[in-house]
Amino acid sequence: MKKLVIPSLGEYIINGLFSHSVQLEELVLTNTSYIAEYCFDYCEFNIKILGDSLKEIESNAFNGYLGGSITLPSSVTKICANAFNNT
Repeated sequence: MKKLVIPSLGEYIINGLFSHSVQLEELVLTNTSYIAEYCFDYCEFNIKILGDSLKEIESNAFNGYLGGSITLPSSVTKICANAFNNT
């Protein structure tokens, strides 16, 4: 699968949900307000988070991220320490 579009995964993306995923080239999320720790740990795909619902990114959410790009909305109000650790 090259591109995965998830219109409503829920407000909270749980720890490690996409950790070490290598099968995708691009992930598009909407209606997400909180990204938990290690959610995109060592992922290698591009990530787009659309809409104005994302508010918080936890520590190590993108730990070791190896993808080409991350697109975040301007609605983010809190990015915890080390959210982009080892990138």
